[in-house]
Amino acid sequence: MPASDALAATGHALDALASTVAELGAHYGESIDLHRLREDVARIGVDLELLRESTPGLVEAPVPVPGGGSGYDPAFLADGDGDGDVPPP
Repeated sequence: MPASDALAATGHALDALASTVAELGAHYGESIDLHRLREDVARIGVDLELLRESTPGLVEAPVPVPGGGSGYDPAFLADGDGDGDVPPP
């Protein structure tokens, strides 16, 4: 799907979401949760506008690390034990 079609579809979905969130006001009143949800929907709209103003394809895809691996320098990981614990100082 071309970027313009994806942006249009996202815009339509966002309009539908904004409409249903507005309808929730009749059920929940002006609660803090509904206020936050409205702000989240508005923020998505701002982000969508930023995407519309940008050129798709400017971000390069990540390059896979040859042979798999984490992409980190092995020296960086050498002192860890791999169990997620932070070693004592």
